[in-house]
Amino acid sequence: MGAGGARESNRHRFFTHRVRLARGIAAPALLVLCAGLAVIPSVAADAALIGAPARAPYIPFDRWQYVTGWPSGYALMDVVAYLRRQERRGPIIVVSSIYNPPGDALAVLMGRDPRVTLTNRDFDTLRAQPLHAVPGRPLYVVACRPYGQRLHPDARDLRAVLRAPDGDGAGGVDVYAVIGR
Repeated sequence: MGAGGARESNRHRFFTHRVRLARGIAAPALLVLCAGLAVIPSVAADAALIGAPARAPYIPFDRWQYVTGWPSGYALMDVVAYLRRQERRGPIIVVSSIYNPPGDALAVLMGRDPRVTLTNRDFDTLRAQPLHAVPGRPLYVVACRPYGQRLHPDARDLRAVLRAPDGDGAGGVDVYAVIGR
Protein backbone atom coordinates (compact mmCIF):
# COMPACT_ATOMS: atom_id res chain seq x y z
CA MET A 1 0.00 0.00 0.00
CA GLY A 2 1.40 3.28 -1.05
CA ALA A 3 1.13 6.78 0.27
CA GLY A 4 -2.17 7.33 -1.60
CA GLY A 5 -3.77 4.34 0.11
CA ALA A 6 -2.66 5.55 3.54
CA ARG A 7 -4.16 8.99 2.86
CA GLU A 8 -7.39 7.41 1.70
CA SER A 9 -7.49 5.23 4.81
CA ASN A 10 -6.85 8.24 7.06
CA ARG A 11 -9.61 10.22 5.31
CA HIS A 12 -11.98 7.30 5.77
CA ARG A 13 -11.12 7.09 9.48
CA PHE A 14 -11.44 10.86 9.88
CA PHE A 15 -14.82 10.89 8.08
CA THR A 16 -16.07 7.86 10.05
CA HIS A 17 -14.99 9.50 13.30
CA ARG A 18 -16.87 12.70 12.37
CA VAL A 19 -20.03 10.77 11.48
CA ARG A 20 -19.92 8.94 14.80
CA LEU A 21 -19.31 12.22 16.62
CA ALA A 22 -22.22 13.86 14.77
CA ARG A 23 -24.49 10.91 15.58
CA GLY A 24 -23.45 11.13 19.23
CA ILE A 25 -24.29 14.85 19.33
CA ALA A 26 -27.34 14.70 17.08
CA ALA A 27 -29.45 12.46 19.31
CA PRO A 28 -29.17 14.66 22.44
CA ALA A 29 -29.49 17.83 20.36
CA LEU A 30 -32.63 16.47 18.69
CA LEU A 31 -34.02 15.50 22.09
CA VAL A 32 -33.39 19.00 23.48
CA LEU A 33 -34.96 20.58 20.40
CA CYS A 34 -38.08 18.41 20.65
CA ALA A 35 -38.40 19.02 24.37
CA GLY A 36 -38.03 22.75 23.80
CA LEU A 37 -40.73 22.75 21.15
CA ALA A 38 -43.03 20.79 23.45
CA VAL A 39 -42.45 23.13 26.41
CA ILE A 40 -42.83 26.48 24.62
CA PRO A 41 -46.66 26.46 24.57
CA SER A 42 -46.77 25.51 28.27
CA VAL A 43 -44.36 28.27 29.22
CA ALA A 44 -46.38 30.81 27.23
CA ALA A 45 -49.63 29.70 28.91
CA ASP A 46 -48.00 29.72 32.36
CA ALA A 47 -46.63 33.22 31.76
CA ALA A 48 -50.12 34.43 30.84
CA LEU A 49 -51.64 32.79 33.93
CA ILE A 50 -49.02 34.26 36.24
CA GLY A 51 -48.76 37.69 34.64
CA ALA A 52 -52.41 38.48 33.91
CA PRO A 53 -54.77 35.67 34.91
CA ALA A 54 -57.87 37.60 33.86
CA ARG A 55 -56.54 37.83 30.28
CA ALA A 56 -55.17 34.29 30.01
CA PRO A 57 -56.71 31.98 27.40
CA TYR A 58 -59.28 29.63 28.97
CA ILE A 59 -62.05 27.43 27.69
CA PRO A 60 -65.44 29.11 28.37
CA PHE A 61 -66.31 27.19 31.54
CA ASP A 62 -62.88 27.80 33.06
CA ARG A 63 -63.10 31.51 32.13
CA TRP A 64 -66.39 31.70 34.05
CA GLN A 65 -64.99 29.72 36.96
CA TYR A 66 -61.63 31.50 37.29
CA VAL A 67 -62.27 35.00 35.94
CA THR A 68 -65.82 36.15 35.34
CA GLY A 69 -68.13 34.14 37.60
CA TRP A 70 -68.69 34.28 41.34
CA PRO A 71 -66.26 31.41 42.07
CA SER A 72 -63.38 33.56 40.81
CA GLY A 73 -63.45 35.81 43.87
CA TYR A 74 -62.50 38.99 42.00
CA ALA A 75 -65.64 40.83 43.16
CA LEU A 76 -65.36 39.40 46.66
CA MET A 77 -61.87 40.84 47.10
CA ASP A 78 -63.31 44.34 46.53
CA VAL A 79 -65.96 43.57 49.16
CA VAL A 80 -63.35 42.36 51.67
CA ALA A 81 -61.28 45.52 51.07
CA TYR A 82 -64.39 47.66 51.71
CA LEU A 83 -65.28 45.75 54.88
CA ARG A 84 -61.67 46.03 56.12
CA ARG A 85 -61.88 49.82 55.71
CA GLN A 86 -65.09 49.85 57.74
CA GLU A 87 -63.60 47.56 60.38
CA ARG A 88 -60.73 50.00 60.96
CA ARG A 89 -63.31 52.42 62.42
CA GLY A 90 -64.54 49.84 64.90
CA PRO A 91 -66.14 46.39 65.19
CA ILE A 92 -68.60 45.39 62.47
CA ILE A 93 -71.16 42.63 61.89
CA VAL A 94 -71.36 40.99 58.47
CA VAL A 95 -74.37 38.92 57.41
CA SER A 96 -74.34 36.70 54.33
CA SER A 97 -76.80 34.17 52.98
CA ILE A 98 -77.07 30.81 54.67
CA TYR A 99 -77.11 29.46 51.11
CA ASN A 100 -73.62 30.26 49.88
CA PRO A 101 -71.98 32.14 48.21
CA PRO A 102 -70.15 34.09 49.72
CA GLY A 103 -70.34 32.97 53.36
CA ASP A 104 -67.55 30.38 53.21
CA ALA A 105 -65.18 32.76 51.44
CA LEU A 106 -65.88 35.50 53.98
CA ALA A 107 -65.22 33.03 56.79
CA VAL A 108 -61.84 32.16 55.28
CA LEU A 109 -60.85 35.75 54.51
CA MET A 110 -62.20 37.51 57.60
CA GLY A 111 -63.20 34.85 60.11
CA ARG A 112 -60.20 35.19 62.42
CA ASP A 113 -60.56 38.94 62.84
CA PRO A 114 -61.87 39.68 66.36
CA ARG A 115 -63.39 42.97 65.19
CA VAL A 116 -65.57 41.25 62.59
CA THR A 117 -68.58 39.14 63.55
CA LEU A 118 -69.71 36.91 60.69
CA THR A 119 -73.15 35.36 60.61
CA ASN A 120 -75.40 33.65 58.06
CA ARG A 121 -79.08 34.27 57.52
CA ASP A 122 -81.78 32.99 55.22
CA PHE A 123 -82.58 36.14 53.22
CA ASP A 124 -86.18 34.96 52.73
CA THR A 125 -86.76 35.64 56.44
CA LEU A 126 -85.70 39.29 56.30
CA ARG A 127 -89.20 40.60 55.52
CA ALA A 128 -90.75 38.88 58.53
CA GLN A 129 -87.73 39.32 60.79
CA PRO A 130 -85.75 42.37 59.66
CA LEU A 131 -82.19 42.93 60.75
CA HIS A 132 -81.59 45.63 63.33
CA ALA A 133 -78.49 47.73 63.58
CA VAL A 134 -76.67 47.64 66.88
CA PRO A 135 -75.49 51.02 68.21
CA GLY A 136 -71.75 51.36 67.68
CA ARG A 137 -71.55 48.20 65.55
CA PRO A 138 -72.36 48.76 61.89
CA LEU A 139 -74.20 45.86 60.28
CA TYR A 140 -73.57 44.92 56.65
CA VAL A 141 -75.35 42.41 54.41
CA VAL A 142 -73.31 40.78 51.62
CA ALA A 143 -75.19 39.22 48.69
CA CYS A 144 -74.08 37.68 45.39
CA ARG A 145 -75.86 38.32 42.13
CA PRO A 146 -77.15 36.68 40.03
CA TYR A 147 -75.95 33.49 41.74
CA GLY A 148 -76.69 32.85 45.35
CA GLN A 149 -79.72 33.84 47.39
CA ARG A 150 -81.17 37.19 46.39
CA LEU A 151 -82.45 39.92 48.61
CA HIS A 152 -86.07 40.85 48.04
CA PRO A 153 -86.26 43.95 45.80
CA ASP A 154 -88.08 46.00 48.44
CA ALA A 155 -85.75 45.03 51.28
CA ARG A 156 -86.44 47.61 53.91
CA ASP A 157 -83.79 49.17 56.04
CA LEU A 158 -80.99 48.30 53.61
CA ARG A 159 -78.91 50.89 51.80
CA ALA A 160 -76.56 49.79 49.00
CA VAL A 161 -73.01 50.89 49.83
CA LEU A 162 -70.94 48.85 47.35
CA ARG A 163 -71.61 47.07 44.08
CA ALA A 164 -68.57 44.99 43.06
CA PRO A 165 -68.98 43.46 39.58
CA ASP A 166 -67.57 40.11 38.50
CA GLY A 167 -65.16 40.09 35.59
CA ASP A 168 -67.98 39.74 33.04
CA GLY A 169 -70.13 42.48 34.58
CA ALA A 170 -73.16 40.17 34.59
CA GLY A 171 -72.87 39.29 38.26
CA GLY A 172 -71.05 40.40 41.31
CA VAL A 173 -71.26 40.94 45.03
CA ASP A 174 -73.23 43.72 46.71
CA VAL A 175 -72.84 45.18 50.18
CA TYR A 176 -75.73 46.82 52.01
CA ALA A 177 -75.61 48.78 55.24
CA VAL A 178 -78.46 48.10 57.62
CA ILE A 179 -80.08 51.38 58.54
CA GLY A 180 -80.94 51.65 62.22
CA ARG A 181 -84.53 52.30 63.27
